[in-house]
Amino acid sequence: MSFLKLIYYGLLALCLITLLINRKKINSIYYWFIPLIGFGVITQVIGDIVNYSLAAENKQTFMFHFYQPIEYMLLALFYWRLLEGKIVKKIVLISIPLFISFCIYYYSTNIKSYLGPDFTNFTLEAILITGLVAIFFLQLFKSEEYLNLTTYPAFWINTGNLFFYGGNLFVMGLHYYLAKQDSKLAEEFLSINHYLNLLLYMLYIIAFVCSKTNRK
Repeated sequence: MSFLKLIYYGLLALCLITLLINRKKINSIYYWFIPLIGFGVITQVIGDIVNYSLAAENKQTFMFHFYQPIEYMLLALFYWRLLEGKIVKKIVLISIPLFISFCIYYYSTNIKSYLGPDFTNFTLEAILITGLVAIFFLQLFKSEEYLNLTTYPAFWINTGNLFFYGGNLFVMGLHYYLAKQDSKLAEEFLSINHYLNLLLYMLYIIAFVCSKTNRK
């Protein structure tokens, strides 16, 4: 196991432990992250076990395609409670069955994509989450409420989501372009996603150690 993967597992474990320890100090809206991170750990472990003895060109990704609808559902439920406005909340709820239905349809008609490194569902998820993050920061900008970053976990979570999902959209877009020119360089460039993942969980940890607060 690479040193980078060890750091990743360490951050995942620390993130989940921090959330469980401080769950009574933060709003219940953040409880959605307990199953989210828990499923993420399980998915990563299964993925590493399945791929441990496989050749690089035979890597399987079905467990991640299975996880992403669950991930989006839990994140969308978080934003459903976090964001303001009846219309926005309805759109968030409607997006959940639509996204899940898309994943089921797409991969049931593209089995090879389900088993292989296909980023279609993740790309769509990244677009949706980036849109929700944009709505959050727009509503935050319009709010005249005093913002104390030490007591506002949602700020750190959305900052992490912005860097991770927004960053991945940029990286994958450039990856598709580079793949037509230099496939080796494109694969190396895609490794940036791993560092974005580490940044995501570091910001999540900051969010979960925020001081006690009753606000979202």
